[in-house]
Amino acid sequence: MKRLVTILSATIMLAFGGCAVSTGSDVTVKKLRCEYRVNPLGIDVVKPRLSWILESSERGQKQTAYQVLAAGSEKKLSSNKGDLWNSGKVESDQSIHVPYDGKELTSRMRCYWKVRAWDKDGRVSAWSEPAFWTMGLLGAEDRQAKWIGYDEPAPAYGDKPKLDLLTFEGCRWVWFPEGQPHKSAPVGTRFFRRKIDISSDVKIKLARFRLVMDNEGTLFVNGREVQKFSGWNPPYTLDVTEKLIGGTNCFSITAENQGDKPNPAGLAGKLLIEFESGDAVAILIDRFWKVSNTEQEGWKSPDFDDTGWADAQEMVEVGAAPWGKVEKQDLVLPPPPYLRRTFSVDKPIERATVYASALGLYELHINGQRVGKDFFTPGWTDYTKRVYYQTYDVANLLTPGNNAIGAVLADGWYAGYLGFGKKREHYGSEPRLFAQLEVEYTDGSRQTVVTDKSW
Repeated sequence: MKRLVTILSATIMLAFGGCAVSTGSDVTVKKLRCEYRVNPLGIDVVKPRLSWILESSERGQKQTAYQVLAAGSEKKLSSNKGDLWNSGKVESDQSIHVPYDGKELTSRMRCYWKVRAWDKDGRVSAWSEPAFWTMGLLGAEDRQAKWIGYDEPAPAYGDKPKLDLLTFEGCRWVWFPEGQPHKSAPVGTRFFRRKIDISSDVKIKLARFRLVMDNEGTLFVNGREVQKFSGWNPPYTLDVTEKLIGGTNCFSITAENQGDKPNPAGLAGKLLIEFESGDAVAILIDRFWKVSNTEQEGWKSPDFDDTGWADAQEMVEVGAAPWGKVEKQDLVLPPPPYLRRTFSVDKPIERATVYASALGLYELHINGQRVGKDFFTPGWTDYTKRVYYQTYDVANLLTPGNNAIGAVLADGWYAGYLGFGKKREHYGSEPRLFAQLEVEYTDGSRQTVVTDKSW
């Protein structure tokens, strides 16, 4: 009889992971976390921190010991076989920052785990619901994908050229010659005009006028009003392509210096005409413009005789006092590259995992479906030291036959604007994509699709 009791006791101990226990606690173990996350994928910590919480209907209840089981399969874990780690009963009230202390973890490994706890009266809880984590790509040899991108010049949108061709470089403030207008000019309106000849043999692609004035005014082209202006900052940029004709054109500007006493007055601008041939001509508002302090009949017409008008007086360069900088730096926002490739799936899938990252930002898609719910991936880092990557389970996005994987890239913090000063390319000039899709089939074979020259 004694021997039978001993055998029965040993059997009970084995069934509970090698620990003799008393049961009956109402404590439940819930909300299992690995590295503070629920069932995380791609953990790169070789001794990840585990945590859980206890729930009880009894006030003042607490943990006095715990036991963790970790297994390489759900089946082994459900049989209470901790082939990766069996902590045994550990006397501790700690339920956070419990480090994994089992067999060495390697790349791609799947780890299933559960916990039970002993309460303040030494009674053991039931096992928690199972949780899991997977390991990431721990070694350089595990990462087969290459960094790829789009290195061709960014395509232009339609016929719109870059705005940086039309700046105030070389421009000066001008006004009617009356002393030093940039320091003090009479309150009143001045009238500016200039004739420009355009050959009928050339075709205009785009013509734009960029100007500022202190304080108000109106631009006319060939006698037709184009735009009223108010204030000198920010500058105005106007498309005047359709206003021009082959032959003689006339640009006319009324400019009013407002106030109740003399004050600085000025006008500055540049006309940029670009032709279908690829040639371009820039015409500045300068001393070659004619100006009058009185309005005369027909003064907006190309046929008007302005020989009696004064030459405009050039003053300080645009950007100098008293007006200072008037031109905002134009943001450079190139269109994002799109990258893709196709592949075939011809066997039943056991699981499929994709590891992805970018120098910049990326958004990954498989068969037209967005991968994950994250935004601004992979997140900002000091790219000279480290780059994050994400791990996603994508088995449900794959289909038998032909499949496609693709991504949209953006400059992000890597090549775009970061911090103050509107400066780009703090870390690099071209965004890059890294993606490694690993498909495991039910027959044990594997297929790997990586970013390379085939995209």
